[in-house]
Parts: sequence; C-alpha cells; structure tokens
Amino acid sequence: DGAIIGYDEVSRLAALNRPPIQLRTGCFCNPGACQEALSLCDDDVTEQHASGHVCGDRRGIVNGKPTGAIRASFGKDSIWEDMDALASFIEKVFVSRRHVSLQTQQLNSGANQSDNEHLVIASLFVFPIKSCAAMRVRRWPINRCTGKLAFDREFALVDSSGAAMRLHSY
Repeated sequence: DGAIIGYDEVSRLAALNRPPIQLRTGCFCNPGACQEALSLCDDDVTEQHASGHVCGDRRGIVNGKPTGAIRASFGKDSIWEDMDALASFIEKVFVSRRHVSLQTQQLNSGANQSDNEHLVIASLFVFPIKSCAAMRVRRWPINRCTGKLAFDREFALVDSSGAAMRLHSY
C-alpha cells in the first residue's frame, strides 16, 4: 500500500522467516549518503537525533520518516535459492494479496490467452539435501505456503563450524 516500513521491523521479520534471511540495515556507516538516499533534509536528521535516534538503534521510523535502509548482499557463493528465498519473503510479507489478485485478473483477461494452452512437466527432480544428488520422482507434494516442492533443499551437510557444505568445493 506504499506505507513506510522501518528497517528494524523488516530485519526482525526476515530473521523469523524460514529459511532465516540475514540483511544489513541502517545507514551502513555513511549517514550523509543515507540522508541523500532517503531524501531527508537537515531538519529531518536533526529531529531524528533530538528524538534519541542514534546509529545502531532499532528505530527504523521517527515521526513518519525512515532512519535507514535495507541491503541484501549476494556474492560468488550465493545460489539461486538465496535470491529466491529473499523474493519469496518479500512477496509473502509485504505484497498486498488484493493488489496481486487484481493484476492477475487483468493478465488472465488478456486477448492473447488461449483456453487450450496447457503445460506439461516432463521430468521432476527433488534435492532433499542441498548440493547432493537429485531424486527423480513421478509425484511429489508441494508446500502450500511457498509453492515449492516439499522438502526440496531443506537439509544440508555442514562442516565443523556449522556452515553448509557445497559439493563442488570438496
């Protein structure tokens, strides 16, 4: 609906998500750039400080204005599922179902759609253990909350530090 949501609330909700999502939040040690990015005038920043807002606190909104931003980082070891988990989290928590429903109705009423169109799944593979071999299956349940195959990449082998192992590294 366009409402401002504080970075602190987004961060807490992301941590509760399954799988948990780690985000960087705040002003990233650059208050000038943060002020510019959030279109805050000097009076806004002064007002936020006067209200007690300081770097590192959990006050994402002061007097209806944001005090920081959110950043998700992807690197060379990130995999598609990392980005997919973030996109699914954002859609599940912050996208209005009513708005999506209206867009879907508009798409479905398009002139290019044929009632005879259908999709066929030729092969189905499930990866219960992340980075391990797939299982070819004829049928498999779908998680109704996420729309993903049940148990797909739900488990991982971990090293002695608890980090998920990727077979291409060993």
